[in-house]
Amino acid sequence: MLGAQVMAAATAWEASRLLRAGSFDAIVVDVDAPDPDGAAMLSAGAGVPVIGVTAFPGDAKRRPEATHFASFLATPVYPEGLVRAIREARAWRATSNRWQ
Repeated sequence: MLGAQVMAAATAWEASRLLRAGSFDAIVVDVDAPDPDGAAMLSAGAGVPVIGVTAFPGDAKRRPEATHFASFLATPVYPEGLVRAIREARAWRATSNRWQ
């Protein structure tokens, strides 16, 4: 669809390992994932925009760490919504001073 490569991780720990070993345009994470939660990926992926996936995007946007997410997607996630969020995350990264 985007000509993108996707890497999947079953746990936040595995995702952290992948982040240290590679270069990524965006991270898509379950905001409410347990142990550690999706917000933990904000620090693990330093410099990479994080797209939060949640059943309750309104609630997620009110969390203290919400301003550090590039965007949120509500479940169920559809391909066109995911593509749009990744494009927005890449643009957000290019224009945001949060990572500089």
